Amino acid sequence: MTIVATDYDAGDNGTVVYEIDAYGNPPAAPNGEYLFKINSNGLIKTNIGNSLDREKIAVYYLPIVAKDKGVEQRRSTATATIKIIDINDQKPQFIDVGYLLISKTDF
Repeated sequence: MTIVATDYDAGDNGTVVYEIDAYGNPPAAPNGEYLFKINSNGLIKTNIGNSLDREKIAVYYLPIVAKDKGVEQRRSTATATIKIIDINDQKPQFIDVGYLLISKTDF
């Protein structure tokens, strides 16, 4: 996913870079590492490989800061909504261990 902010100023005042807003409570792993990362061009990627599981958490809200490179830096914030798609990672399971079959002739 790529997020885009526009700044119509010229030069560094119009050059936008992105970061995750640490004060916006970004989703993190138990060890404190952010689950997502964003590069200076706005490309958001997972920070932990393929270990996101839709059965556990289906939607993440990632607070993003866009700021220019001006001397008096201007910034804006937004929230990226990341929906995790389901993959076929679960096998079918029988709930009951045994089943009893009663035919109509037994009545």
